[in-house]
Amino acid sequence: MLVGLRWTGLLAAAGMGIVPPAAHAPQPAQQEPAIDGPDIVVIARKLRKVRIRYATNGRWVRTCDIDISSGDDRIDRIMCAILRACVKSGHREVDEAKACIAGRIDSLDDAAEAAMLADPGARQPATPPPTPRAPDGPDIVVTGEQPDIVVTGSTPTMRGGLWRFRRSATLLLGGGGVGAQPMNFTQCLPSGAIEAMLRRAASETSPMPMGDHCNRMRLAFGNGRIDGRRSCSNSRPPPSALATSSSSTSSLTLTGQYDERRIRLVYMVEMEQTGVDRGGGPGWNPARQAGARWQITATREGECPLRERRDQIDVNEAVQALFGVGGGTDLPLPFDD
Repeated sequence: MLVGLRWTGLLAAAGMGIVPPAAHAPQPAQQEPAIDGPDIVVIARKLRKVRIRYATNGRWVRTCDIDISSGDDRIDRIMCAILRACVKSGHREVDEAKACIAGRIDSLDDAAEAAMLADPGARQPATPPPTPRAPDGPDIVVTGEQPDIVVTGSTPTMRGGLWRFRRSATLLLGGGGVGAQPMNFTQCLPSGAIEAMLRRAASETSPMPMGDHCNRMRLAFGNGRIDGRRSCSNSRPPPSALATSSSSTSSLTLTGQYDERRIRLVYMVEMEQTGVDRGGGPGWNPARQAGARWQITATREGECPLRERRDQIDVNEAVQALFGVGGGTDLPLPFDD
């Protein structure tokens, strides 16, 4: 340990798929008979252990020495480059740096696979024709005796980890201008918790504007899409015998798309009210329409850090920030420019 801001750490990490996974895919030795059941995708990964000794000065890595090499100088240099980026973003502690490196390598792996899918000619050797898609269902994860074999299904799911949520400015319909400011924050969510949080945040049980009688909102997740709707009604008695009663209805529509690393939602609240509030002569009382619209995007940044970040909030605060009409105005959240 060095004095002041300078310190040294010893990091042991594993290079997980810097080279696209398909480059290591084994050749099928023999055509096997068809087996009934859901289709699966088998990806072979070659793990290369790397041991790094590094020293920092504030947010900068002064030295990055490879104690145990992967056997490939390019991979060693890439590991040091990723380490420098992680330390610069604030992950100075050894365990935090390891988690950051693992998350960034995972992102590189996904990007390489997406690039190969976009350029079919780059895939060598040629793969057999694709089989029909498997029916909808949960992903299948199988761990064999060898740690370099991963078997996954083809249905997209939202993975747990550190997610960054961004909410756009709220557009108020009906001449209302702009409502809540845009904001962003992070939240650490375990696998399987994202769908539950979205169901709660989408106002399954929370009150709707101008709604005394509301049905429960039910969200549908499937094939990478999210859909939901909810409606409310409200009626008020007249304030006097000479006045007329007023009523209002409101509806909420939620649509979006998702995959393992990204979520995009469009949230729309529409309201219509009748009454005498606008004035006018006898018989002149048109319905008044109003509403609010905003967009939410979320991106998985990597694995959850060991220490809570300054921009992390809990589930209750996330519900208010993402899906409240006024946003998280009472929360210490960073606003986007």
